Amino acid sequence: MTEQTSGKTNHQSPARANGLGTDRPTRDFGISRPTPNAPPRKAGFITRNATVLGALGVIAVGTVVRIVLAMRPDFGHLPDTDLFVGWTRSMFEHGLAGFYRAGSFCDYPPLAMLTVWAIGQAAAVVDASLANEHLLQSLLKAPACLADLAIAIILLVEGRRLVGGKRAVAASALYFLNPVTIYNSAFWGQVDAVHSGCVLLSVVLVARGRWGWAGGIIALALLQKFQSIAFVPLVLFQAYHYRRWRGVTHALVGATFVSAWVVLPFALTGTLDDVLQRAYVNVVGQYSDLSASAYNVWYLSGTPEMSDTVVPRIVALAAANGNVSVAAADSPLLWLTWRHISLVGYSLAVAIILCILSARPGGTDRMALAGMLGLAFFLFPTEMHERYAHPAIALLALWAVTHPWKERVFCLLSVLLLLNLTSILPVDHAAIYIAASIIAVFVAILAWTLIPKQCPNTTQETHVNENVTLEEPPPPSQLITWFRRGTFAAVVTLIAATATIGYGAAQTRSAIETSQCTYLSELRPIRAHQSWGDLHNDANVIGGPIIVDDVLYMRGLGTHAKSELTFRIPNGVGRFEAIVGVDKSAAGKGTAVAIVLLDGQAVFETPVLSGTGPAIPVSVALGEANTITLRAFPTDDGTTADHVSWALARFTE
Repeated sequence: MTEQTSGKTNHQSPARANGLGTDRPTRDFGISRPTPNAPPRKAGFITRNATVLGALGVIAVGTVVRIVLAMRPDFGHLPDTDLFVGWTRSMFEHGLAGFYRAGSFCDYPPLAMLTVWAIGQAAAVVDASLANEHLLQSLLKAPACLADLAIAIILLVEGRRLVGGKRAVAASALYFLNPVTIYNSAFWGQVDAVHSGCVLLSVVLVARGRWGWAGGIIALALLQKFQSIAFVPLVLFQAYHYRRWRGVTHALVGATFVSAWVVLPFALTGTLDDVLQRAYVNVVGQYSDLSASAYNVWYLSGTPEMSDTVVPRIVALAAANGNVSVAAADSPLLWLTWRHISLVGYSLAVAIILCILSARPGGTDRMALAGMLGLAFFLFPTEMHERYAHPAIALLALWAVTHPWKERVFCLLSVLLLLNLTSILPVDHAAIYIAASIIAVFVAILAWTLIPKQCPNTTQETHVNENVTLEEPPPPSQLITWFRRGTFAAVVTLIAATATIGYGAAQTRSAIETSQCTYLSELRPIRAHQSWGDLHNDANVIGGPIIVDDVLYMRGLGTHAKSELTFRIPNGVGRFEAIVGVDKSAAGKGTAVAIVLLDGQAVFETPVLSGTGPAIPVSVALGEANTITLRAFPTDDGTTADHVSWALARFTE
């Protein structure tokens, strides 16, 4: 006997089957996809088309704002806009070959320079002589503004698939109406949006398993801006994870094909080697500061202007092994400069992110972790600029709209990056707080990706479709398993190495503190004046270890000519001794003369010291003098790089 029912079907909707926790239809760009067998719903015109109207409103407002700003002749970062205008005119006048033969400064990759050439050709239609600077400035902002529009559209299309139509509009708005992106493209006049758009499109193609296209587009990004190198590991890692070496091969073939077409004009004009050297080889070390105005981890040191080619003081202390000095050639530890440390830290951050990606391959998770790669590139390597976190804004937008908490974090990150972009305004005093906050946001987002998914009945992340075009990846291969293990081993090794270096540094500090002499760096000067920077104890004038004659000294005074330091002579001492010279932080530049005075009377004077010359030992009998004064005077060539260090400046019995 068959049991009769009331005619209603006990049916579980696809939304609940996918763990979305809702039976309501998904509305994407005004198209309602009702649940199968559910009664049709009627909706008014506004309700049906709210998503479309919202998308059009976002695009309209963002576009108008960019047009207004880009057309203003007084808006733009003049050092950049003037440089771009000069490139446009020079390339229009001389062509590619003549432009590079002129020997002018240019460190942008091939695609960026082809864009400059195209803008010059377009401007010539209206102004044959390219004399209208206002026109050129506005046209040079156009590629980035158009790239912003393309990113907004990509977020709408990909967001419709991942998070639904309404949230896709929200993600598009988070990017397209974001002050960071508007400031960068339309106000500043920079081109970061172009490679950010290529990176975003490449990640979208990865989600669809289009490995050849993904490789080609990420190559296009790299040909636009060298900073796109940060996202190459994601494309190759995902290609291997899903299709093993076949996927990697497809990505490399796509990258090779696209690259060949872009560099072809340079190969035909004989400028290929020149453009590659300028755009990729010479840019490493071009800015030797720990941070070139990026509020990142190096701002926490308090000396972001320090050269990244110097050895950290703690490493120098560990290498000294209880001595007050150590020659640069005597310890392999002294190879470990700030630049090398930054690359190790950055590489570990990338490895950790890829390990998480191998376990969390979902659509918005992939976007979030791609954004983390962008933030890691901004935070950990040295020589970073304030604009290099731009791709993270595009990549994190879809992740942000899946939860109110994430959206708040995204807005906070946007505010912090905007403050960094406005570093030309008086916000430098807050730099350390901005840097710390950006790092905290980075850690919080990364930690969020590790939290297990909540139960569908309790999560607030409704309407989120984490399904992607790719099928679930196969179990991790042996190579990925060993990659995870290697990453863990590298983290443990780094912790152990840091502890070992810290222990060695503590031993050196202990030996120095028990020394029988009195170092001037332990005393407070009666008077201290110098023309540039501040007096540093046991460090050079920019905060790095004292290095003269390729010897690192753990004790001494770092100053800059012109300078005058006066100390009261303690009781029971008979001599003043030191080694004075131009510090290595001057990079071989700088000249000065050093003088020692007792009670105002000169008793010792060096010959001219230089960054390439030897240091001079100082030994002065103190007699009955009460004060000692150390002076450094610049020579006739000015005060540039006159970093004078008094190594081992001390009173002895």
